[in-house]
Formats: sequence, structure tokens, C-alpha cells
Amino acid sequence: MSSNQEAQSDELLALASIYDAEEFRRAESSLKGEIHLCLELSPDFKLQIRGERRVEFDVSFLSLVLSFEFPLDYPSSSAPTFTLSSRWLSRVQMSLLCKKLDEIWEENKGSVVLFTWIQFLKEETLQFLKIQTPLEITVSGQQMPSESTENQSDDRGEPLELDPRAVQDADTQTDFLTSLLDFNEAQKQKVFDASIFCCGICFCENLGSSFTLFKECQHVYCKACIREYFEIQIRDGTVQHLSCPETDCTSMASPAQVKALVSQEVFARYDRLLLQWRLNLMADVVYCPRINCCAPVLMEPDKTMGICPMCRFVFCILCNRGYHALSLCKEITDTIITSIVQEEEERQEIQETQKRADEEFVKKNSKQCPSCGANIQKEMGCNKMTCTSCQEYFCWICVTLLKRNDPYKHFSEAGSPCYNRLNSGMTSDQESQSDELLALASIYDEEEFPQTQSKLGEVHLGIELPVNFKLLIKGEKSIEFDVSFLPPLVLSFEFPSDYPSSSAPTFTLSSRWLSRVQMSLLCKKLDEIWEENKGSVVLFTWIQFLKEETLQFLKIQTPLEITVSGQQMPSESTENQSDDRGEPLELDPRAVQDADTQTDFLTSLLDFNEAQKQKVFDASIFCCGICFCENLGSSFTLFKECQHVYCKACIREYFEIQIRDGTVQHLSCPETDCTSMASPAQVKALVSQEVFARYDRLLLQWRLNLMADVVYCPRMSCCAPVLMEPDKTMGICPSCRFVFCTLCYQTYHGFSLCKDLQKEKELNEIQRTHKKIDEEWVKKNSKPCPSCGANIQKDEGCNKMMCISCQELFCWMCLTPIKRENFRAHFTGPNSRCFL
Repeated sequence: MSSNQEAQSDELLALASIYDAEEFRRAESSLKGEIHLCLELSPDFKLQIRGERRVEFDVSFLSLVLSFEFPLDYPSSSAPTFTLSSRWLSRVQMSLLCKKLDEIWEENKGSVVLFTWIQFLKEETLQFLKIQTPLEITVSGQQMPSESTENQSDDRGEPLELDPRAVQDADTQTDFLTSLLDFNEAQKQKVFDASIFCCGICFCENLGSSFTLFKECQHVYCKACIREYFEIQIRDGTVQHLSCPETDCTSMASPAQVKALVSQEVFARYDRLLLQWRLNLMADVVYCPRINCCAPVLMEPDKTMGICPMCRFVFCILCNRGYHALSLCKEITDTIITSIVQEEEERQEIQETQKRADEEFVKKNSKQCPSCGANIQKEMGCNKMTCTSCQEYFCWICVTLLKRNDPYKHFSEAGSPCYNRLNSGMTSDQESQSDELLALASIYDEEEFPQTQSKLGEVHLGIELPVNFKLLIKGEKSIEFDVSFLPPLVLSFEFPSDYPSSSAPTFTLSSRWLSRVQMSLLCKKLDEIWEENKGSVVLFTWIQFLKEETLQFLKIQTPLEITVSGQQMPSESTENQSDDRGEPLELDPRAVQDADTQTDFLTSLLDFNEAQKQKVFDASIFCCGICFCENLGSSFTLFKECQHVYCKACIREYFEIQIRDGTVQHLSCPETDCTSMASPAQVKALVSQEVFARYDRLLLQWRLNLMADVVYCPRMSCCAPVLMEPDKTMGICPSCRFVFCTLCYQTYHGFSLCKDLQKEKELNEIQRTHKKIDEEWVKKNSKPCPSCGANIQKDEGCNKMMCISCQELFCWMCLTPIKRENFRAHFTGPNSRCFL
């Protein structure tokens, strides 16, 4: 290997380790590539486009592309051949840069120069070209930016000729602006995604890729919190108040921001409500008078004709009847007028009656919001009210607006007229119910205790299992599983009006893995707990008992045996069943069992167990053994066989390199000496569709090649795999249906001997001759791998070799195995036979 080749190889390896794949793109087949340089601009840098009209933009990043190719005598004699391309620099400016790169080469001739060029272009381009803010680019015709070489000269005063290596992308004005702004936004998003932020709601720290930014005010929150905040607002119909949750901040969320966070169904509701709200604000919009249509119709100025865009009904926008051209609405026939008058009188009478009833009800049961005047009715809860129209807080007692940042201060200040009256007006039972629901909502997350505004709800109780807990399914055959989590018990409840003073909450218990007999025992125990605590809130006591003592109370130990009877899961029999006092046990109607088939039952248990294990994994913190970065488990992947953990970015790159090299049979955990293999599902979750398609194809081909009873269709245009039947010589291609002989690969000839078999002796002689020639050639031109013995030929490159069969490293000179983690030590150690 020549010194030039070695220097070129080392330089490319160094650049690949410094810059990511987006910045440094190397051609696989030759010593050339592209470097996409991102120029970081000073704060408040502006770009001014001058053409038919002047437009100014704030930009933080601009791009520059350096394409290069190494000649054979680089770096000893010749410089790399290169071109510079840009969308925002003129060819005159790029010619100056090309001339400067030539000067840098002359100063460093004989040494590798590519990194020096890159650093100069990234850090000194603006200073060298004396570019300051605002950067003015003039649009001339359709090409961007314009330039003229007349009277142009370099810094020495010499006439400047355009360098052919200075290439300018030719775009229209629209494409030019779009490409610059898109690149700027993409780079800003890349910087944002790689930064660490703290959510102002849940106070969790994470990478910016897990956060969303309100661009108007620059406030940042995690996507999970904002998604929940948006969904609550949209569900309540307040899409016009979908603003940043920061106190006193009025910047609004954009529709694109909402769409990126919520589900399609929620966004469809948001889009529909937002459109309806905006249409209601438009004075030139009416609605189609047909009851089964009611589509919005845009009125033309000074015209009374409306045409519905949906049902095409043409109507008068004054009287909402069929359009009557120049005739005045008052001149419509007497019959219609009389009918309208009668209908209107009846309608007004009904409306007046309804209005009086409504006003009496509203006056008696509601109060007006002090901010917008909307009538608000209070059903239950404390005296801090939220207006459903303008979202302002006010006091129900004195109807005073409350401070948004601390609405409860009004009830805690000694000088306030409503001091200590937050729960005034509530009955003791109502107050206890409200306090209990608030307490449970603060203790349990929304997955365990979904928020409810009424007197009923559900509690999803996860039962904590001991380590090495097993589940034994007994049916036609017994199956045992290791489980860490079981589907939750669901406690559904409703508060009667006299709870907790007199009555207990009504409830039901449902489960997928407990029988109705066992749940009936639990229901009876909950009744006993109520009797012991009658007159006090009891829901939290029930929940703690079910979460912590269910297994002990029902005497459940590992393995938990569940018997399959018929199709229902699990089976049960109430014959001879009794409680702990020996009394006959009847099934409690409050014990509800989900009815699943055996397959669905097992699937639901195992799916829930895996989902919960993944949830715990995603919330844990890990350190990648490759890049040594710490992050949440949601950014990592787990090799289940060996339990080694690496970040997805590193493993994705590792998988793609292996698949590109075709070594899919060695797609194992990268831990030293670890042989656990990656599953196809793990590979599919990390790499792109195109890369996985190649992996799938190569893996299938490798496995087929290991099967002695598989041959390939001899047709060149097909080559599909064909499974041979034992002791038969006829093969039928499943793809093209070609029938052939599996011995000679010609068209099938029945019981006739193959022509090839008749010439077997001649062929064997020829093969022996070829084999002898091959062995001599291999002995002369290759060396055996010291690990597996495979013959390896060296075409070019350094003396560090990798066996294509076993992937082990060895030295070409002394055939000594080399340690993968420090392969350079063999060539740099002073005591090595192959030193330098």
C-alpha cells in the first residue's frame, strides 16, 4: 500500500469520525465525496432579497457544498480536484474562495489539506468575503443571485476571471427563497432537538426532540404535557383559546403544531370547531337555509342571491326563501306572506314562553361571568369557578374575578369577604366526595385514575407481583410463563348522594385473570372494610387493600394456576365453595369477568406484561456502551437474550453497516464476546424500509443456502428457490412453473439418464484438473485466516485484514489475530514484529 493511498484512507476515516453522515458523504466505489458545510451566522443576522420587491428574513444558518476527488498522487504532489456550489453566493464570490483554497494547498503542499479547507470555509468564509448583516442578494431575471464580472478584481487589484470550479445552483426566485429558508429551519430544528430542556409543567428534563416550541413566545414544554393540554381544550370546545400554558402568555398554537401532537380524530374536531368559530366571526357568511344541509355560503357584496356550494340551492339571503330575482321580498304572494306571518307569530309565542322559562331558570340557578357575561351554572364542587366561554376564574359567592396565577388566594386572605369560604354552600357529603376525588387525582396518574367531573369513575389497579412470579395455564395442555405484571383490576364506582355519611359507594370489580369466585370474595371484603369505616371516605382504603393485599388475601402463590374450561377464561365452579368462615358462597353480581377465548386471554395477559415492562424500560435511565451518552430508555434498544442496552442511534448505524456489507448472519450484540443475535423485529424497528428489505432478502437467501433440499430455478430470469422432494429428481418452480431435472438443470426428461451423467467421468476429470489449478492459485495468491482457516486474498489497503467468513481481524504479514478494541497496537507497539 503506497504512502499516498494510506494518507487518503486515513484522511477519509478521520473526516467520517469528525462529521456526521449528513455533513460528510463519501462515495463507496472511489476516493471522492461531498461535504455539506453549515455556516453558523451571528445572532440577528438578516438576509435581504432585492428584486421586484425587497424582502428581509432572519436566518441563523446557510449552506455551502464542497465536492472533491483525490488524484493518485495526492497529497505528495497534486491537490484534490474540487468544486464549490452554493445557492446564495455569486460565482464571483465562490471564485475568490476557490483561489483561496488553492493558496492554502500551496502553503500545505505534501500534507493532507481537506480538513484545513473545511475549517476555513466553515469559520472564515463570511470574514474573508467581508459579508455583514444584512446580506444583500439581488435577483436578476430568474437566476439567483445575480452577478456581473465587469470591473471585478481580487484583493490584489488583478482582473478576476470566473473559476469553472465555482458552480451556482440555478433556481427560480421562489425555489431559491424556499430552499434557503427550509435549510435554515431544518438546522434550527436539529440544534433544538439535540439541546436539553426542562418542561415547565412536569419538570422533566429531556432532549428537544421530545419537546415542542411555541415560536411566538419561545416557551418550551414536553410533547406529552402539551398533547394532554391540547386534547382537554379541544374536548371542551375552547379551540379559540389554544394558547401557550405559561401564565399571562397569549401566544397561540399554530394548526400545524396541534396536528403534529394530537391524534387524527382530535385534530379533525379541532379543525371543524376552529372553522366554525371563524365563520361565525365573518359578517359576509350566511348558512344554507335547508335543514339537512346548513353549509356556509359566502355572500357577494351588494347582492341578495346566495348559492349553496354543497346542495346548489339558490336562495335570497334576506328572507331565506328560493331566490326571487328583482322582486322585493314584501311582494311575494299573499299566501306565502300570510303563512310566514302565522308561522312567525306562533314561533315568537313559543320562543317568548321558552325565553321566560329559560330566564327564570337561569336567574334561579346560574350567575353571570364577571368577565364576559356568560351565564354559568354550578352543579357541584368548590366556589372557585371557571367560565366555559372565556376561561376566566371567578368566585361563585361574590362574583369577583380571581387572579389566574393564584385563584385560591381570594379564599385564604383574612381581609377577603369570602375568607375561608372555598367550600361554603356544599353539604358535608358533597364536600367529602369532592375532596376525595381531588386527593385521588393527586395521588394516582391519569392511567390509573382517569379524571372525572361527576360522581362516578374507574380505578385501574396494578397488582405488584413478587420476583420470578409464574403463571400456569391449565387446559388441553399446560403452559407456564414468567410474568412481572398482570392486567389491572378495574374498580368502577359511583357515589350516592348520602356517601359517606350513610351509604357506601356502589361498585363493580372486573378482571381478566381472577375467577368470579375470587372477585366475589374481594367484594365481600370491601363491604367489611366499609362497615369498619362507615361514615368516613373509604375509596383510598379499598384501593390500597386491592393493590397490596389481594394476593395474600386470596392465598395466591407462584405459580398462579388458571384452568381453561371450554372457551371462557378462567374457569370456575361454585359447587362446595365457601368463604373463610365456612359459609356457602354465592357469586356476587358486582364481580364482572371479561369473557375471552383462550387465545385472546393468553394474548391479552402477555401483551399487557410486555407493554408494562417496556413502559418501565422507557422510563429508566441508561448509558450507551458505544457513545457513552445517558438518556431515557425510550431512546435505547434492548437485546433480550443478553440484556445488553445501547442507544438506538448507535445500533441503527451498526445494523446499517452490517446489512450494507451483506453480513446479516452476524447481526449480533456489539458487546465484546457476546453472541446473542438481533431479532428481525428489532432490526425492522430501527432501520429504514429499504435497508430492512435488503436485510430480509439476504437473510432468506442465507438460510435457503443452508438447506440441502433447496435448489434454484435454472431460468436466468427467475432463479426462485425450489423445494426438492425426497428421492425425486423433478423440480417444479413455484414462480414460473418451469419443470426441470434437479441433477442436470435441463427440462425434465423422465426416466432417461441425464446427458451430464453419461459424461460424468469426463466432468470429474475436468473438475479434478480445475481443482488442482485452483489450489495452486490459492496457495500462491492468498493466506488462510488464523481463526477459521478461510482463504483470504488481499487486493489493496493496509495490512489490517478482516476475514469475510468469521469477521475476525488479523495481520496480513504475520497472520496473527488482532484484538478488535485496539487493533493499532499490533503495528505501533515497539515489541511487535510488524512495528510500523
